[in-house]
Amino acid sequence: MSKNTEHCDVAHFNCGHDLRLKPGAPFELDCKVPNCLGEYASLDFCGVKYDDDKPAFDLIPPHMELEVARVLTVGAKKYSPDNWRHVPDMRRRYLAAAKRHINALQQDIMCDDETGLHHAAHAVCCLMFLGEVELEVNTD
Repeated sequence: MSKNTEHCDVAHFNCGHDLRLKPGAPFELDCKVPNCLGEYASLDFCGVKYDDDKPAFDLIPPHMELEVARVLTVGAKKYSPDNWRHVPDMRRRYLAAAKRHINALQQDIMCDDETGLHHAAHAVCCLMFLGEVELEVNTD
């Protein structure tokens, strides 16, 4: 007889042996340790979360995520939060700004003179502004 172990971590047997389970793998109700007569006693169930089809935010590199947040914070203090949305001719100007930051990186200049923050984070912010506006228009 097999049991569905889709949401189980460990099967315990009355002999004291435990069997680690892979999700969804069936297991027999008798202990598989050689010469043991133990029988199934209980399962430890793990939590379930259906998030395989969700965006994997944990893949965002954490140091750059923090540096981008720092750039956004400096900008919000210097101008105001979301000021970037109101910049005239924003597409041209933020592309130019991103290119300036990328150019600095090409010259092996890592940090912006004004903020002391990484040029890559500044470029990312510029490109995020442009992408955000494009995505808003296409999702409305």
